[in-house]
Amino acid sequence: MSSIYGEVHRGLQDKFETRRLADRLEAMIVKDFMDEQDQGFASTRDMFFLSTVDQYGRPTVSYNPIKGVIPASSKSSMTGR
Repeated sequence: MSSIYGEVHRGLQDKFETRRLADRLEAMIVKDFMDEQDQGFASTRDMFFLSTVDQYGRPTVSYNPIKGVIPASSKSSMTGR
């Protein structure tokens, strides 16, 4: 079962034979933390956007305009610590 694709998404993926691709993308990008590689990448960017999903599946996006600085309140939840 997918955590990000609903019935309509799956129907289109099946119609266009892209379900395997969608599953691979989900496996590669959906995480509940930022590992050292993610943090290293973010710290080299001039800005980055962090998207999260609440318990109801509603997305939120955080914008960080300060190069390499992750707000302290976000650090613990993104690293899983």
